[in-house]
Amino acid sequence: MSYPTASKEELEQVRIALRVAVPLEQASPLIQRTLAVIAHCWRGKVPANLWVDEDRARQAKRVRVTSTVSAIDFKRRAAGDTE
Repeated sequence: MSYPTASKEELEQVRIALRVAVPLEQASPLIQRTLAVIAHCWRGKVPANLWVDEDRARQAKRVRVTSTVSAIDFKRRAAGDTE
């Protein structure tokens, strides 16, 4: 079985996109082959929607949703009181 070949730059782009912590020089042959296959499939362009922007994800966590439902409303719903 033959594996696709990819340049070191392509492998590095895929490694960064997938957030692989191991540098290419220290990566096992299995990781390097996997990165080469992914780089071949992507054909030089990393999908833009692969990872969510970290800043946007942090902002989403900071946004607090305020609720207008009080504890008494929960008790009434649990008791079946609809009036």
